[in-house]
Amino acid sequence: MSAQSTRSHAPPQVLLIVGAPGVGKTTVLDAVTELLTARGIAHASLETEHLPQIVPRAGLSLILDALPGVWAAMRAHGVPRLVLTHTCEAVDDVAALAASLTDTTIAVVALQAPPATLRDRIRSRRESAHITDYLLDVATRVEGVAALVNPVRLVDTSVTATSDADQQLADVTGWLSGN
Repeated sequence: MSAQSTRSHAPPQVLLIVGAPGVGKTTVLDAVTELLTARGIAHASLETEHLPQIVPRAGLSLILDALPGVWAAMRAHGVPRLVLTHTCEAVDDVAALAASLTDTTIAVVALQAPPATLRDRIRSRRESAHITDYLLDVATRVEGVAALVNPVRLVDTSVTATSDADQQLADVTGWLSGN
C-alpha cells in the first residue's frame, strides 16, 4: 500500500501522523489542529492511543475495531477531515489502519528524531516510572519504523520547528488551499 492511498485522486480525508513515542506526534497534532481551526477548516483530531486506554493494554486490534466506527460517526456529523496520530510499532500498522478506514483517502506523514532526543523527551514527561519505562522500550523497539512506512513526507522533529512542521503537514493534504 502506498502512503497516499490510490483509492481516489481527491485530497486526502485523513492525515495520519506516525512515529515513535517522544517524536512529537501530539505536539504536531495540536499545531496542525490550531492551524486548521484558525483557517476555519472543518476537521477532527484523534490520537489512536486514546482509543484503547484500558488495562490490560488491548493494542492495535482494539484500535482497528474501533476506528472505523469513530470515523463513520465523525463523517455522519459533517466532519470531512481527520488528523490522526499513531505510534507505529510495525511497518504493517499503517496498512492495517488504512484498511480499517474504507472509502477514505489517507496521507501518511512520518516523524522521526534521533534516539537520544526521544529518550530525553520521554524522560521529561510527567509520567509514572512504569509508563516511562514502557515508552522508552517502545521507542527503542520501533526505531526506524516510521521511515519504512513509505510516507509522503518524513519530518525530523529534532531540527524542524513545530510551526514549520504543521505547515508542511497541512501542505501535504492540500487542505489549506481549499481543496
